[in-house]
Amino acid sequence: MKENCSNGNPGNPEDDAETEYANFQGNVSNMLTMGTLIFGFCATGTFLSIQFTGDEQWSNVGRLVKFVRFGMYSAISSLTATVIVFVFSTRASRQHSQYSARAAVRTAERSTVFFVLAEILLYFSLYEFMNSVQTYSKMEYVGPKVCPINAFEFSSCSQTGIDFYNAAKSFCGPAAPAIAGCVDDDYYDPSLGECLLQALQAAPRPATNLGFFFSCTALDYIAVSKWGNGSSADTDFVYFAWDRDESGYETVVKLLGDGFEQDPESKEQPGFRPDDEAYFATIQVLGNAFCKKPSTETAMQQLCNGSSAATAACAQARIADMMAGDCAGKKADDALKCAKVCAWLEDADTYASVKTIMRGALDTWISRILWLIIVVMIARSIAGSIQVVNSCKTLVKDARSPLAIAFAFDIFGLLDTWEGHRRKKDDDYEDEVEASDSHGE
Repeated sequence: MKENCSNGNPGNPEDDAETEYANFQGNVSNMLTMGTLIFGFCATGTFLSIQFTGDEQWSNVGRLVKFVRFGMYSAISSLTATVIVFVFSTRASRQHSQYSARAAVRTAERSTVFFVLAEILLYFSLYEFMNSVQTYSKMEYVGPKVCPINAFEFSSCSQTGIDFYNAAKSFCGPAAPAIAGCVDDDYYDPSLGECLLQALQAAPRPATNLGFFFSCTALDYIAVSKWGNGSSADTDFVYFAWDRDESGYETVVKLLGDGFEQDPESKEQPGFRPDDEAYFATIQVLGNAFCKKPSTETAMQQLCNGSSAATAACAQARIADMMAGDCAGKKADDALKCAKVCAWLEDADTYASVKTIMRGALDTWISRILWLIIVVMIARSIAGSIQVVNSCKTLVKDARSPLAIAFAFDIFGLLDTWEGHRRKKDDDYEDEVEASDSHGE
């Protein structure tokens, strides 16, 4: 007996209950943290960061509906799990403070059903949260449906290419004729590059004006390659000017040879491409040509010269020139947007559009995460079901009555006060009996 006292009374039921209660509250803390984090992500990311005004870059409203639905399911599930865990944490804490650690542990044991439910709800919340992440990523990163690959000649980028092509026809005159055996039926075949270069060298454009040279040689390139294989339909040129590969800017630059000096400082910039100058010059020149910027500028200079600068005709000419400048700037912006959204890249030995690559990456990795959550949720559901059955059996055995199962479903703790008070009397009586037996020994 003295040895037991000197060692801190090992085997004391109250000490064991304190340890179990501390473990229970540690689990509660983890689940509360998980639930509140997921709910916070959903509340701020789903319901506060997204607006539906009609000015968004995404065009698939169905994805927006799915995104909100997934976010709502995730938020409701995580909030429900958090409330369940918080209720039992409060109940156990109150039992501990009012009665004893053993009373708090009994409340924790009776919470098995609801803790298993809360855990499954957290897994389901994670699953729906990842679904919302996948949907949001497709909305924001895959981009709007503006590419010819999505809507053919009726997309906005198709119309941009056709506008540039029509402007080039008026600005440059007839394009170079196609040469037999030099048509790019498979425009991924690099062996045709030399053939196309020779075709362009057979009818060179004057290089005295680089803007004219770049724009008109790009027209010649696309005329003798795949998209100009004898067809006269304007819809064959939907990629013209804004698509770097289809417009052959690298080949266009090669035609200048050593006479084209690149800025040495620009070569040192990250992402430098030798055809950058040809690309930007083309979309600027053809944008000006499409919007009649040279004509409005000439008219403004003529009507606003000297004493005529204050006339109404001069004011109208200035307005027309400003509108033409805005139009040309918008065309250049459209070309840059189409070049980014509709670009094609090499990825894992394949050549695909940026949209296809990003959609594939999102579907692959997020799908794996979703399957992992499903497997964990199923496994934990089975384990939790076994734990619930064993817990119910223990309750019935301890109370010697099937009505004891009612305590396992008392989520609000309506029976806590009565049960805690009765159990405290029983525990005190057992402690007195043990104490008297110890003294008797």
